[in-house]
Amino acid sequence: MKLLITMAGVNNRFLSISSGVPKYLLPFGSSVILNEVMNNYDKADVFDEISLICNNRDLRFRKIIEYHLNSWNFPKSQLHFVNNTSSQVETAELGITKSNWQDDKSPIIITNIDTIIRNRDFVYTKQILQKYDGYIDGFVANSPEYSYAIFDSDFNLNVIKSKIVISDTACSGLYGFKSPQFLMQQIQENNDLLVSDFSNVYEKMLERKRKILVKRHESFDDTIVLGTPEEYFVAI
Repeated sequence: MKLLITMAGVNNRFLSISSGVPKYLLPFGSSVILNEVMNNYDKADVFDEISLICNNRDLRFRKIIEYHLNSWNFPKSQLHFVNNTSSQVETAELGITKSNWQDDKSPIIITNIDTIIRNRDFVYTKQILQKYDGYIDGFVANSPEYSYAIFDSDFNLNVIKSKIVISDTACSGLYGFKSPQFLMQQIQENNDLLVSDFSNVYEKMLERKRKILVKRHESFDDTIVLGTPEEYFVAI
């Protein structure tokens, strides 16, 4: 299974507290946000390759990012830098292309760099993505900052909306697809998705009767969102 970390956001809200340091390199616990985010993935033992997609403005931090990347337990790793993107979907599309995964048919997980997740079972996730077209990691929330999902009794996705609280299950920012090749096909068939978010990708998939499973995590301690400086200061 492939793991793509989208880290190309501008993070304007953090500029006043970071002195130009990327948000993912700000202190957290005994290390930095980047390492805290990666802790759960690093121990999963199901990822054969990881790719980090950063913004060109962070090139001067390349050595420290590589230092962290080389300390993790992944058989293969890549680091790429891109210009500003319009969305996480566009960052993912560029990341898949730069990683040369366009034709890869193994499952892929895409996650952002400002949500710390814990106690996820990626063996289970991989098994799901060998049967389903998509996978959404959810947590309990009620803030309009997130995307929200409605699912049936078997956890099949029925409805998903961005920044509209239609349920108490928000998307954590961890998204799964049956393969990079499959995701690229979805984007290529709808170029407007490049300027939207993954909720719109799943909406298009639902229109095509694709099967998407939602996994809801109940513990508030297992999902820590660091999207704003306020959330960051509360978490640390």
